[in-house]
Amino acid sequence: MAIQTTKKQKNDIEKEIKKGSWKNEKIWNYLIAYLLNGTKGKKYLKKFLNNSIEIKTPKNIWFEAQPISPRKGKSGKTEGNTRLDLAFGDIELRGKVGGSGIRYNNSGKNNTWVCFIEAKLFSDCGISVSFDPMRNQITRVIENLLCFRNNNESPKEESPKNLFFTLLTPKDFYENPNTRLYGYKMQEYYPKNNNAIMKDINTLELVWRNKNINEEFLLEKLNSLEINWITYEDILIEEFGLPAEFSLVKTILEWGENPIQEIKDKFNEIADNITKEIANN
Repeated sequence: MAIQTTKKQKNDIEKEIKKGSWKNEKIWNYLIAYLLNGTKGKKYLKKFLNNSIEIKTPKNIWFEAQPISPRKGKSGKTEGNTRLDLAFGDIELRGKVGGSGIRYNNSGKNNTWVCFIEAKLFSDCGISVSFDPMRNQITRVIENLLCFRNNNESPKEESPKNLFFTLLTPKDFYENPNTRLYGYKMQEYYPKNNNAIMKDINTLELVWRNKNINEEFLLEKLNSLEINWITYEDILIEEFGLPAEFSLVKTILEWGENPIQEIKDKFNEIADNITKEIANN
């Protein structure tokens, strides 16, 4: 496996680690990607997949990848790429080498699968969308997952057989979901409410890029979808041998007073590795 990302993104992560920007969501997401790519990677990957898929071959970890939105805007304006925090599964690069575009890798395998991850550290669900004020971030990522293909003109059969949307947050917000807008949305969707998801998708007036996408297709793909909500602590506690009551939120807010040296050491390892990678390229 490898972490697929751009040189600029790596540079940004390296700088934020060296600055000690512990409230920066991106560095924690990159730490998770780094651990997913480590010795216990397969075990951690299964947490995102609700232990539903047997991972037979290594999968690349895509950091801040961008699938093409399945929607267009009005009056010829086009909705931009969707930005994912993390993704893995049957995915390949779309566009030039070194870019962040992704598409479905329809390599002819029968049991294909894809997982899109929306991660939230302290931020809430985004609702600022250029072309349709009824759109929210959670629905947009799920919709992209349902419509994920090799290209815009692929027939509906050429899409992953198994789909996973996973929300990644600190444990405090998982245990207190009503403190966040995404908590209300996940309570509405989770573990899976096809009617609620379709209702939100159907409120949009944006035009589909692909003429093969319709309600019948979306309902069929929803039957292949699993929705999961896991926490950073689910991985960090196991990786660093932390006590069960460990709270990432409290740790970050009290970082200067109560450092966890093992996590800081891992961040320093990441920064050093990125420095070497950039120098070698």
